[in-house]
Amino acid sequence: MKSLTRGQACGMIRHADGDVFFHKADFKGEFFDLQVGDKVVFELLNDPISGKRAQNVRVATTKKAR
Repeated sequence: MKSLTRGQACGMIRHADGDVFFHKADFKGEFFDLQVGDKVVFELLNDPISGKRAQNVRVATTKKAR
């Protein structure tokens, strides 16, 4: 987890291909428990309007974190 903007309920995930946006609605778990530096896994969606974004974001429980 690169950054969190709690007031807007969104954040940025550091990814090898560049930072990826996600919204609280795409996080599976308690958004307000997330911390910068947490390892997460997610599905990368290439939205034709807004570009890359993460969906089905969840805290990593294995070594396959992105």
